[in-house]
Amino acid sequence: MRVEKTADYRAWIDGLKDLAARARVLMRVDRLIHGNPGTHRNLTEGVSELKIDVGPEYRVDHSLRGDKSTQAKDIAKALLLNRKYLE
Repeated sequence: MRVEKTADYRAWIDGLKDLAARARVLMRVDRLIHGNPGTHRNLTEGVSELKIDVGPEYRVDHSLRGDKSTQAKDIAKALLLNRKYLE
């Protein structure tokens, strides 16, 4: 699978203070690249969300990032990015 990492994603992953969580997120994204998304859910319009059960339940929506507290906003942004990508 082709995965493009946005500037927002890079800033978020580089800024994660929880090194164990950062390692888990990076591992999951690497597994996604190799065709193994693990626990995830399909949202809408071709956007999926990786669920990473560590810390505050991290989520990676499409090529975004976040946790449960920012989930709705992150999904909306992922949908917008996906629409722009498909244009």
